[in-house]
Amino acid sequence: MSDSEKPRRVKAKITRLVTEIAIVDLDRNGNLAEYVESIEEIEHVDVMDLHSIKSVISYHD
Repeated sequence: MSDSEKPRRVKAKITRLVTEIAIVDLDRNGNLAEYVESIEEIEHVDVMDLHSIKSVISYHD
């Protein structure tokens, strides 16, 4: 990749905020112990943080 090439699509580690209905296991104190399965995504906030790029798939023209 030269200095003029800018990645467009990448495989990356990200964090995003999603609210969903899910099946979870609780500990004896009623705290979330384990995430089992997603049932329905009810809200997705378009705030994402990029942590690292694993590989580049395409570049901007």
